[in-house]
Amino acid sequence: MARSTRTLELLSQWGESRPLPGLAASSATPFPKFLFVWLAVLMGLSGLWLHSPWQGPDIEAIAMVRSHLQAGGGFTDSGWLSVPSLGTWIISDQGPLFVWLAAGLARLMGVMAEPLGLRAWLEPTLQVTLAARLTQLSLVLIGLWALWRATYRLARRREARPFDPLGIGPTGPEFARTVADCAVLFALGTLGALARWHEAGSATSSFALQALLLWALAMAPERPRRAGIGIGLSLTGLLLGDGMAGLAAAGLGVMLAGAALPAWRMTVRDWASWTSLVLAMGLACWVLVAAVLQESTALSQWWQGQWSLDGPSLIHGPKTWAWTWWPAWPVIAALLVQAWRHRLLGLAHLQLLLVLLGASLVVGFMGVGNVSPARALPVVALACLAAFGLLSLPRALSSLIDWFAVALFSGLGILIWLYWSAIEFNQPAFFAQRLAFHAPGVTPQASLLSLMLGTIASGLWVALVLWRTRRSESRLWRPVLLTAGGLSLSWVLLMALLLPGLEINRGYRPLADELQTAMAKASPQAALGSQDADIDGQLTASTCITAANNDLMGQTIALAMLTPELRPLANNLQVRFAQGALNEPQCRWLLVFEDNYRPEPSEWTLAWQGPRKPGRDNRERLSLFERQVR
Repeated sequence: MARSTRTLELLSQWGESRPLPGLAASSATPFPKFLFVWLAVLMGLSGLWLHSPWQGPDIEAIAMVRSHLQAGGGFTDSGWLSVPSLGTWIISDQGPLFVWLAAGLARLMGVMAEPLGLRAWLEPTLQVTLAARLTQLSLVLIGLWALWRATYRLARRREARPFDPLGIGPTGPEFARTVADCAVLFALGTLGALARWHEAGSATSSFALQALLLWALAMAPERPRRAGIGIGLSLTGLLLGDGMAGLAAAGLGVMLAGAALPAWRMTVRDWASWTSLVLAMGLACWVLVAAVLQESTALSQWWQGQWSLDGPSLIHGPKTWAWTWWPAWPVIAALLVQAWRHRLLGLAHLQLLLVLLGASLVVGFMGVGNVSPARALPVVALACLAAFGLLSLPRALSSLIDWFAVALFSGLGILIWLYWSAIEFNQPAFFAQRLAFHAPGVTPQASLLSLMLGTIASGLWVALVLWRTRRSESRLWRPVLLTAGGLSLSWVLLMALLLPGLEINRGYRPLADELQTAMAKASPQAALGSQDADIDGQLTASTCITAANNDLMGQTIALAMLTPELRPLANNLQVRFAQGALNEPQCRWLLVFEDNYRPEPSEWTLAWQGPRKPGRDNRERLSLFERQVR
């Protein structure tokens, strides 16, 4: 008996076809490609445009792109290889890759605008924002394509296919295409990924690079040389995109795969040597070029910040994952239970995905580079594992996911329409009161286009629900279709109907308008920067804004650099970042992004104060102080 069990374990590791309970192989019908295009367009184009940079990573990342462009006048300047920064303030919790890509695209757009006569229309802030949004969209599409290719390759492995003794199921390529389609649907339907993919910053580059890394690992047993080069480039990109947190998570997964998984251990010498060579060359080139271009000090500061650790959070992280990882985690849990019961954990594709997911969790809990575990969202490993989990998904859990999606997104759609009615007609009264609290000052802005988009999105959701309730034939992708479609349509509905309220709630435009008005009343010349400018268009040191709070420094600087109402300030004022600027007599203005901070009343007088938005969980408040004239 023991010998038979050992034989089965060895066979499963080396490629024996093993049955999986649940859906039959004949249910692996390819997902309609036109629906993929439709979902990608809905997810990608909605919410990227027609609004100013929003709170958090979005405004900081776009401000970093602008700062990067201001630091480097050309590709030979040191600014083009600098670490992420806002002026002289080094941002050490993320890498420079997204900034490099967006800044390069912005520079290209500026060059192309000259012969096309678009220079007057494409002003600097709009140019930077468009470049960042296009970079986001491109990286998400690259990531989805690489995820499809990686899952397709893993699903082509012999042990990944369901047992089909009668030969009535699809061929190997057909089955692999269907599983790959399901992985992309899971990625599009992951609740936590939606907002991050619509924020400028490293989230999109991380997703694309993780997908490319999985694709390279999937081909390592058959094509070790090509895989080694791909793994090395992906690891280098993850370091440049996410810092040490991204490299540590991916590097740990790669090392465990090469050391513990038989399929990858057999060729580890071939692909690991190429990986080490490419990774070492990439890091050496960056360090050497930065040193030659006199960026070694900034690089040293950024590198030191990569080794800081955020305390482990064993409660907050999983509580956040419960909704950010939906609907992948219940499917993965069912897969693990079935795989344990049927002794399928030795299958190579499952082992690889579990190793990558486990490495991400370990590094996330350690808090490498001050990255909170709650921000851990390994979409690639989750989506790919969940796609294979559909083969063993119990019917009851499949129905639960479907009806949860129906209840969630139908209720969300009704709420969006009620809030839209409160904006346009001030009814229902309860929603109008909530709107006055969370988005004060919002005004009716109904348009025929937004109303048509909202109506079409709602109608498509109703049609999708009716299709699901009337169709009973097996489809491998059916349990995740409602979630992916509902998330896409709800996002379109939200952006079409509630964008004015979101601009107030998530953006800085109303607050910046008040701030500029306060500065103009105090000193029109200083506020507009029209009389004290030197020959380079910059104000002299007698006028500046000082951000005194280190914790929210990025938000304060980004506000001064990017908000449309503050463009004269962002273009002309010298912004001082250090705490020591409080004692510099040259600084006239002190802009503080904090509630409880007060400078010496003998030195500063409060000129203006206002909240970014009211709310119980976020009481951000800006205070503007003016130095007393003696």
